[in-house]
Amino acid sequence: MKTIRLLELSPKELSRRVAKKPLLLIPIGTVEWHADHLPLGVDSLLSVAICEEISLRTGCIVAPLISSGVCRDLQPKRG
Repeated sequence: MKTIRLLELSPKELSRRVAKKPLLLIPIGTVEWHADHLPLGVDSLLSVAICEEISLRTGCIVAPLISSGVCRDLQPKRG
């Protein structure tokens, strides 16, 4: 199976693929607490999984994850 991830492509392969399908998916997710049974990056992980599934169906490329957020529940308590 050929790669779908931008970071794994050579410049030449990227140019060839973009010429065929000029579409790039950018997964975006947050880092935050949802519950004790879920990882802090569940939104980011889901975003990547969804983009990869779309890529497998369409042939577009998946860019690296953009992930941000603050998990206030894990910050030290003051006072």
